[in-house]
Amino acid sequence: MRSLLAFMLAFTLCLLPATAANGADNGEDCGETPEYEGYIVCCPPERLMESREQPQLRGAAGNLDHVVDDVYLTQSAEYADWLLSSGQAEYIEPNYVATLFDVEPDGSESADWPRELLHCDYAGSLGLDGSGIRIATVDSGIDTNNPNLTEANIITGYDYVSQSVVMSDDVGHGTKVAQLICGDDNGTGVTGIARGCELVPLRCFSSSHSATVVELALAVTEAATRYNCDVINMSLGLKNYSLTLHRAIQYADSLGVVTVAAAGNVSYSFPQGSAIYPAAFDEVISVGSVDSELNIASDSMQNEFLTVCAPGRGISFVTASGAITVSSGTSFACPCVSAVAALLKQHAGFSRAECMSLMCARSLDLGQPGFDVAYGYGLPQLDRLLQHTLSGLGGGVLSASLLRSGGGTVVLAAYDESGQLLSANTASTASRFTAIQLTLPDGAASGAAFFLDADGVPLCMCARYEIVSPDPEEPEETEEPEETAEPEDPGESEDPE
Repeated sequence: MRSLLAFMLAFTLCLLPATAANGADNGEDCGETPEYEGYIVCCPPERLMESREQPQLRGAAGNLDHVVDDVYLTQSAEYADWLLSSGQAEYIEPNYVATLFDVEPDGSESADWPRELLHCDYAGSLGLDGSGIRIATVDSGIDTNNPNLTEANIITGYDYVSQSVVMSDDVGHGTKVAQLICGDDNGTGVTGIARGCELVPLRCFSSSHSATVVELALAVTEAATRYNCDVINMSLGLKNYSLTLHRAIQYADSLGVVTVAAAGNVSYSFPQGSAIYPAAFDEVISVGSVDSELNIASDSMQNEFLTVCAPGRGISFVTASGAITVSSGTSFACPCVSAVAALLKQHAGFSRAECMSLMCARSLDLGQPGFDVAYGYGLPQLDRLLQHTLSGLGGGVLSASLLRSGGGTVVLAAYDESGQLLSANTASTASRFTAIQLTLPDGAASGAAFFLDADGVPLCMCARYEIVSPDPEEPEETEEPEETAEPEDPGESEDPE
């Protein structure tokens, strides 16, 4: 399989320069060739040492710059191809370019509604504000002097554009994302959802609104290791699968980091239904955009990779001058969910898989019942997510979920009103979150369902249930035949002219 992948990548690299040149000749974007800047080479250092003994090709082809771990970058397709064909590189791929997912400011001033829609007051009643949780924003940087971030706890991050710790934001995108996460409660722009968190800005995007895969992969890796972040927000995307970026996210996921990405905005480059990365990776929570009336945004990407949706249409932000601007996009739905994930982390140290399972099972269902490509699993409202138990009944099937301190075996058992056991189902998991279904037997009318531990000891009651039998169908009434009008007397008819 690896040899086949290597052949395909090598073949692709051989074609890319010529195709790119054709697009440049006619001065148009042909829409088929992805943008990229050089070539990524994955090469274990012990293998690379052998290549340095052969300077003739390397000297003619250019440099091989180290990025992180076994990832290198070269501007030469020939050199990258040679490293692969000689067995020194595990894989090669173009260094694709990603973009940010915001749109131009639109609409009039909007109320501070995202917190209300996500029921953040419930989290506040439990003392949850994100304190002790670090969120990295892989974005365009941050304006630390913004009037809506005066109380934000911003940790010194890194600027991969200027390669320094001096932080700026000449795009404004990252500063808007920061306001959704930890903006001040001052009655002007949007109030942050996790105001007590520590925010780590990692700047990869400049005024060109673009960043390369190697910059993104490095930022994700260092967010998880160097900066010890718990959540990584990525309001960005690219239309090409990147193994390098995927490996970086898988590594962060293995360390318990929750990665959240914008599902994408529909455009010429990103047609509706497209797979957008990193949102399409299995390890990433993908977020679509809704307005204050819970309508899906017309430009929100709809696909099978969507996890949930969140406020992203018509949100008020504060500019550097203190003015209000209203912007939209999945870029801004994404930090809403990143902040929600931070509150879940603070509550019980949930992993990405646990956060995702919780959101899929307990979000407010919107659109078609269950999962759909427009809303995903729905809107992750905090009162639903943080309840100790939550249950629902439909079609004789009881669905219930439980939050608890540790894993183990959990039994969901249904009893009738007399206390007789009707049905039970067992789930065994190491997760802090357990979701389980139980089919009630025919003839069950009403009773209660309990969670039990492995020894049959009740943990808690999760629900009372009542199955309402449909009224027996009444016999259809036989319609009386319509009266037939009596024929007119021919003697009364008018004479023809």
